[in-house]
Amino acid sequence: MAESLSDTGKALSANVAWDALSGEFSINISTGNVQVARDLCKTITKVGEVTRDVARDLCITAVSLGALYLGYKLVKPLIETAVKRGLGDERDDQEVRGIRPGSLHVLLHCFTDERFLDVLADYESGKMKERLQEELLQIGIKVEGLNVEIENMIEVNETKEAINKRSHINKDLCEDVKNIVTDDAESDLEINVQSEKEEKMKNNDSQLAAKQKALERILNIRGEDHSDTARSYYSIGLTQHKMKDYNSALESHQHALQIRLKLFGEDHSDTASSYHCIAVAQHEMKDYKTALESHQHALQIRLKLLSQDHSSIARSYYNIGNTQYEMKDYKSALESHQHALQIRLKLFGQDDSDTALSYYNIGNTQYEMKDYKSALESHQHALQIRLKLFGQDDSDTALSYYNIGNTQYEMKDYKSALESHQHALQIRLKLFGQDDSDTALSYYNIGNTQYEMKDYKSALESHQHALQIRLKLFGQDDSDTALSYYNIGNTQYEMKDYKSALESHQHALQIRLKLFGQDDSDTALSYYNIGNTQYEMKDYKSALESHQHALQIRLKLFGQDDSDTALSYYNIGNTQYEMKDYKSAL
Repeated sequence: MAESLSDTGKALSANVAWDALSGEFSINISTGNVQVARDLCKTITKVGEVTRDVARDLCITAVSLGALYLGYKLVKPLIETAVKRGLGDERDDQEVRGIRPGSLHVLLHCFTDERFLDVLADYESGKMKERLQEELLQIGIKVEGLNVEIENMIEVNETKEAINKRSHINKDLCEDVKNIVTDDAESDLEINVQSEKEEKMKNNDSQLAAKQKALERILNIRGEDHSDTARSYYSIGLTQHKMKDYNSALESHQHALQIRLKLFGEDHSDTASSYHCIAVAQHEMKDYKTALESHQHALQIRLKLLSQDHSSIARSYYNIGNTQYEMKDYKSALESHQHALQIRLKLFGQDDSDTALSYYNIGNTQYEMKDYKSALESHQHALQIRLKLFGQDDSDTALSYYNIGNTQYEMKDYKSALESHQHALQIRLKLFGQDDSDTALSYYNIGNTQYEMKDYKSALESHQHALQIRLKLFGQDDSDTALSYYNIGNTQYEMKDYKSALESHQHALQIRLKLFGQDDSDTALSYYNIGNTQYEMKDYKSALESHQHALQIRLKLFGQDDSDTALSYYNIGNTQYEMKDYKSAL
């Protein structure tokens, strides 16, 4: 199950939590009732979401927006899109986080002071409410008695006050900026403002160029040691990170950090945000030791500035857990993820995507600690939440089924493992199609499970499916392709098709020699299995050579007192015995 373990690591790496620079709004959206347009009702009925009778009742009955969101899977993504658009849509300077049912509960993170103040102004003027009503109407939902309330108003006002204190914008300098800027570019060069032009840029290169141009002008006017300059470096770092240019992103965030330390000192929210982004970049660069230090800096500042039960503190614990996991410090990783979980349960409750993510990563960590019973419980918690929030046909739901399958496999509950992996496969086929690496991974693990159940014919078919996808996606010279050949060879061996098994193991060996060289444990394993196959074919001379190759590698890697080394000696002895070389065999 080596591949299962590596996939877990990938999943963790992909889920590093981002951070808010300026602050967050906890928004409750509630309604007196909503009226669903008839064309939407027809669509719901057509796809089998509800019966005609229920659809008719839905169209003539007043229901709450929260009930509609929770009760109808087809409507749920439409409402999510409408809410996100009503709050400003996708932007570089904000993030709309998980929408939770009940009255709709939305967390809106702002990455700049300006965006934070804009959102607050829209709320206070009633524009936010108007936009939400308009967006819901666009998808066929007429809302009556819409109430939009910021729940964390005390915290919002504190953030507003802090922004006003650190905002020392000189009006004369602003006029100078306007004089420098051409009419074409004026909007995207206004200090501190993420412009409409930049928002619409879909090309990351263009976005980065615009941000770098803006930085040059800010440096000319403000100089290096100014909060606007720091914010500009920070924004550039976010774009570079999005482009996966982690080295450049790290440099940009380090520039921002140095300025913020000079201006604000250590105990400031902007300083914490810079440490956080530095840590995320270091994590992506696999510099886990340094990433951990940076995340711990961010956490210590936040613990000083914020209450213990704050979403930013939960994110810090979560990211620290991810980094400790990559460092194989599973005990510490488990503690960190459990801290994050406790905060998220308190803030968001059980049915929340971030709560599910914490359960998921706790499960991954318990799996690595070989506490499979606890890992299974954690992954099942995550699955139940994801089924409730996202439904069956969702990539995160598939990932939960996949990891439940891996855990059941380790517990030798192969029947349940097979069912779980088949669930994951069906979702992935629906979402991603046949030619996808995750689909291949599901076929691969189904094959492993069928092999353990001694259903070799089915196992062979599953591994061949995985191989064909991997050849198409990655080509011949890839470690996953080698792994598929290797498992096909093992299965053919059990089916006593030794000629085919030998060919498959030789394919795996050639790839591994090319990728890893002679002195590698996987290369040794290929030699070992080739030797076993040649032995069954009674080609004892070749079998002896193969086992001797495996032995030499294992002696070099593991030394004399190792179980794999002992196994190689044992098989060499068996082969020499069959060759009637009794003296050597002894």
